Amino acid sequence: GRTYKAQVYVANSSDLGAPQNTTELVINDNTSIPLLNSPINNTYFNNNTPQFFINNSDDVSGKQVYYVLEISTDFAFTNTSYYNGTIRKIVNTTNGHNLSTSLNDGRYYWRTRSTNLFLNSSYTEIRNFTIDTINSNITLLSPSDSSTFVEGYVNYQFNITDINNIRRCTLNVGGKIVDNTSIITKGNTNTISTNRAVGTYIWNVICEDQANNNGTSINRTITLTQREGFT
Repeated sequence: GRTYKAQVYVANSSDLGAPQNTTELVINDNTSIPLLNSPINNTYFNNNTPQFFINNSDDVSGKQVYYVLEISTDFAFTNTSYYNGTIRKIVNTTNGHNLSTSLNDGRYYWRTRSTNLFLNSSYTEIRNFTIDTINSNITLLSPSDSSTFVEGYVNYQFNITDINNIRRCTLNVGGKIVDNTSIITKGNTNTISTNRAVGTYIWNVICEDQANNNGTSINRTITLTQREGFT
């Protein structure tokens, strides 16, 4: 708020006395600090223009309230990636804002404050989010394409690379879907096992990362034959 000081004159019927200073008077005409609604900490987006939601801020003098949104690639906000200082408060609850320019893939930090275009509030807390628009890269290791196995369980192996963690991988063998039952490790050999009846099948692997990007491997075929002695 602003600080004001008033002076009082003591007067009689003939003249004015010397002015006397009063104590300081603080008048709070700042806007209140807004609250961050979303995204929450450690959110992942698979698009370059995510939406931000800011909770209500008020101005006691009745002036129009605006929000200042800052996004940076570092916690100290020395490298600003996005700035908008006049996001107009429209409703008394939560206000949404879509970015007008795209952000590159990577990790970001965001904060806001409110303003009535005369005075600003303090900054909110700082939160982080990550943008990842790239699908996982999946390399099939085995079985090799057009392999033949005796019917029964077969180990399907693959390798995966991604800038973020993998949420899950799914093996598709001729329409039979099998989720991974162990932790998927990037850069290492991962295995999903399943069995199918005698026949020839197309198989592939689909993986989903933390930003809900779905990467799909190439297709391979596998033939399962009947065990000897069985008819």
